[in-house]
Amino acid sequence: MSRTTGFALLPVALVLAAAPVGPAHAAQEDTQFWTILTLEGALAEDVSASLELNPRLRSGKVGGELVQMRVSVDYRLTPSIAVGGGALYSEFSDGHEFRPHQQVTFSTGRFSFRTRLAERFFDDADRMEIRLRQRIQAIFALAERTSMAASGEGYFILRSRRAGGAAQVDQWRANLTLRQKVGSDVTGTLGYLLILAPMKSQPDRLSHVAQIGLSLRL
Repeated sequence: MSRTTGFALLPVALVLAAAPVGPAHAAQEDTQFWTILTLEGALAEDVSASLELNPRLRSGKVGGELVQMRVSVDYRLTPSIAVGGGALYSEFSDGHEFRPHQQVTFSTGRFSFRTRLAERFFDDADRMEIRLRQRIQAIFALAERTSMAASGEGYFILRSRRAGGAAQVDQWRANLTLRQKVGSDVTGTLGYLLILAPMKSQPDRLSHVAQIGLSLRL
């Protein structure tokens, strides 16, 4: 295995290593299919914006089908540091969610490190939930118009939506995505996402997510 391939597979290996083992602790598993449609553009010299539509086909045991729409704006402070924010609206079988977020991203070479804080508002929640996301991502060129992105991300609930709820780890994610430029401003993506959700009173959940996407830069 090449060094590049090894780095790319590291996030997946870390999530698998964290998964429970043995029949007494076997994880519940499910399969999902996500479509990711993105419009990107520049608002000014150092300001970029994106609009993302993300329908998700999921089984009822993990909440059923879901559709998300996110708007984001990022400002590049330096060649290595960008700050930004935005908001997400999500529709699902039991209601909807509104989620503003703020983030900072540090990039160096092929690696980027992102910290995102989100405030989550649900229909039936006792209060606003606060969740922190920490992601590391690396992008590797495979050919002139082809690249691969590998990322690992932790989701941490700092303030539960339920009164009296404790802070906890929400999810661990590992993602491999193949990117192919099909035009000067159009990129197609094909990916696999592994989600490990620790559970307190039942077996942890392991989700296998197939992803297909299309990105258009205006």
